[in-house]
Amino acid sequence: MKEVTDVISPYEQMQAINQNFKMSSAFNLIGKDVKAKVAKDAEGKEFEEIAGKVDGVRMNNGSIYAQIGEKEVLVDNIYQVN
Repeated sequence: MKEVTDVISPYEQMQAINQNFKMSSAFNLIGKDVKAKVAKDAEGKEFEEIAGKVDGVRMNNGSIYAQIGEKEVLVDNIYQVN
């Protein structure tokens, strides 16, 4: 009987490294004051600015979110860190 081994492709390895880097960067935002721009509507025509201190971060379905007060925003939407 032939053994089957799982081989991780270089592409998958790079994806994992990239995801780990993004998560590490997100953890570094905790305790920092940030500003983010978030779409108010599904079409992305209206935006609101969220500003405040990052209280925590979490990952959900491959996306990383920052907790800013009562709001959760995608880390990718943060445009300023103080």
